[in-house]
Amino acid sequence: MPAANIRSPPQTKHGTMNLMTTDKNEALDRLPILAGLPDPVRMELVAMSGLQKMGRGSVLFGEGEPCQYVYGLVSGTVALAMNESSAESIVDFIGAGELILTSPAILDLPYMTSGKATTDVLVLLIPATAFREVVKANGELAASIAQTLALQWRRLLNQMKNLRSGDADTRLAQYLLSHVGVTAKIFCLPGSKRQLAAHLGMDPATLSRSFKRLGEFGVTTRGPNITVTSLSRLSAFVSDGNRALPARTTTR
Repeated sequence: MPAANIRSPPQTKHGTMNLMTTDKNEALDRLPILAGLPDPVRMELVAMSGLQKMGRGSVLFGEGEPCQYVYGLVSGTVALAMNESSAESIVDFIGAGELILTSPAILDLPYMTSGKATTDVLVLLIPATAFREVVKANGELAASIAQTLALQWRRLLNQMKNLRSGDADTRLAQYLLSHVGVTAKIFCLPGSKRQLAAHLGMDPATLSRSFKRLGEFGVTTRGPNITVTSLSRLSAFVSDGNRALPARTTTR
């Protein structure tokens, strides 16, 4: 895979080259944190940015690399991954409409994770150095960035809390409940089941067994599509501390 070309596109005075000519204003409108900025700031971001389409499996940036860009995810999903010994851990899945890892750009530090596209993606690339200066000069953008970082931090703390549950079935049930709406529905996994297992701190075989066991509580799978037919039953399963199952699964 030509990851090096993706992570380090040729430079112009604005830091972009060989990128798509799709309407960048329209792309900016699909990034809520940037969409409402004053027109002069929007124009500055548009002038310095570029759009790039990347295929599923592409590497946007690597763990430990210098931060060259802030990535605005216009469409698709990206997994943030870390290497731990011989295994890969998925820290989070980033969905369309979000900025990916603004902290390295603001602090001028290397990326602490790698970013891998789990679907085809369209990203708005904003040169990190220029983005840092725009944030310093614009209080409204700085406030939006602070709110985004706070929400991301809260999401990661919830993930850490769930990982400490020590039970694979409960972890999976909590994940499913946090990703469905107020009514039962079908939703698509943000990555492969192997990646979901890495995100939940278990191996793929354990995840498969957990899905099968949660079938008793209205969870069914078909490829990447997950159906939760009864939110109340699944919520009761989590609240009851897994007592509804005759035996518990093990984690790695």
